[in-house]
Amino acid sequence: MEILSNIQEFINANFVRLGFVIILFIYFLSLLPKISSKIALQIMRFLILINCLFHWLLVITSFFTDQAIFSLNRLNGPYSSFYIIMLLGSLILPLVLFIPKAGSKVWILFLVSLLSNIGFWMERWVIIVTSIHRDYLPPTHTAEIDLMLGTQALVLAHSLFIAVIFVLLGTWLENRAEKLKLKTTFFK
Repeated sequence: MEILSNIQEFINANFVRLGFVIILFIYFLSLLPKISSKIALQIMRFLILINCLFHWLLVITSFFTDQAIFSLNRLNGPYSSFYIIMLLGSLILPLVLFIPKAGSKVWILFLVSLLSNIGFWMERWVIIVTSIHRDYLPPTHTAEIDLMLGTQALVLAHSLFIAVIFVLLGTWLENRAEKLKLKTTFFK
């Protein structure tokens, strides 16, 4: 169980969480001539599917181990709607990519990776909240609040960094297009 969890976390951390950024970058690269992005999209599709299958395996085995009580509590407890959203986002939705036509479209890959990302963040939220929602010791609440605020700050910083990169990439592409226009008009 520990090995499966480590493999799934490695794939998730290195490929799936950055999936929507990678897909946007692939799309911008496809705007440039002579660059094919079909192979990269297929690789991204298979990585998301492999991660989804590992996640299925982890969720199924959690119902048969000593964690079954926690899983049933999350499924039937006061935060069950969030748990169901997590299951839909990280387990059910990526199965759409088994359809080859759906997996070859950039916008579907982007949407699936974005919503599965939301599912993975929802999973972390469900684990933290269901762990402390009946805990009455005050010192544990401050640690979780600090963790939540720090995570949100990192996500905000990461989003701003990505926005800056897209602005720089757009200006670079625009300048590159202007230089190519100048070179072609110079030789005419």
